Amino acid sequence: MNRRLALSLIVGGCLAALLLWTLKPARPNSTAVESLASPDAAAIAPAAPAPASQESGNLHRRLAQPSSKLQLTEAQQEFVDAVQGNPRLAQVSSAALQAYLDDNRRSAGSLLTAHQATQDPAYLTEAATQYSADPRVQYALAMRPDQSPSEKREWLERLKVSTPDNALATYLSAREYLKQGQKALALEDLALATRQPEFNPYVWEAMIDAQELLMADGASPAAAKVGSLFNAALPHLSQIRQLGTELSELQAQYALGRDLVSFDTVTQLGLELAQRLNNNRGGGFLIDQLVGMAIEQTVLKNVDSLSAPEYLGMTVQERLDQLADQKAEIKALAPLAENILPSASEAELVTYLDRVRVNGELEALRWLKNRQP
Repeated sequence: MNRRLALSLIVGGCLAALLLWTLKPARPNSTAVESLASPDAAAIAPAAPAPASQESGNLHRRLAQPSSKLQLTEAQQEFVDAVQGNPRLAQVSSAALQAYLDDNRRSAGSLLTAHQATQDPAYLTEAATQYSADPRVQYALAMRPDQSPSEKREWLERLKVSTPDNALATYLSAREYLKQGQKALALEDLALATRQPEFNPYVWEAMIDAQELLMADGASPAAAKVGSLFNAALPHLSQIRQLGTELSELQAQYALGRDLVSFDTVTQLGLELAQRLNNNRGGGFLIDQLVGMAIEQTVLKNVDSLSAPEYLGMTVQERLDQLADQKAEIKALAPLAENILPSASEAELVTYLDRVRVNGELEALRWLKNRQP
């Protein structure tokens, strides 16, 4: 009789939390999550460190609160209990972890998963030594919070070379340049990012590896699939949200200086970033879309609401109204998943998760709605 499975299926860990905080009154320790979706937030407060999944540990605890609304069959409750009790990467046994590493010949992905599960830096050091040319390793090292600015720059530059089509590396690089006051270099990166077709934070690759580790520890395939989603870590989103805020600040600077050409350029760069996330090019989760919507609202707040820029194809107010409608749809669909998924069969749960991966979470929720009588 617990709704945690439903929430983890909706978005997994910190993904579910942001959505539910848009629907319900704020709870303790939700500041960091709310900040991601707030167009008025000037900064992202980091979540408390968590041993299992970098940015979502305290959210796991909140999502584990019991609910008396759901009446599950014995078989369904057994599956929910399996999901609750087993697929936490931090709880994987040492024997299972070593067997998983051996089976995968200590590959780059397996070492990164071992690091996520244990937070032992030795695994990340080994990955950096053995697989320094691997993009996922480069990304993990670039996102490591204890890196110096020069170390972070080194790994970002390596990642940009390794994945010339992945705009995420370029956006993260632009944000670092802005932090260091190197505006010209940041704008060069932002312009380059608009020409890069991909935006890959390697979430799904990490989830596949985590699923394999959880199965090695005894989880069923379905429970491991849910558990891998629940353990998903998205450390890049707070940095991308901050980048949106910094672009808004650049807009204000250019407006004060009456540099309308630069103002329009930065506005379009911000909208490109926002729409990349909102159009499911950033991973397909609702959290991606909500962050994209927040960035777009932040950028558009600096533009005359009655104007109709050519790059929008409508008035600013019309676009803001569209974003409001989109958020309303998300709010309407979220309770549907919460009410239906806990009573679904394992096959139905797996189908839903597969649709999230292929079509995006919003489309999966629409599919779920259309199946109802």
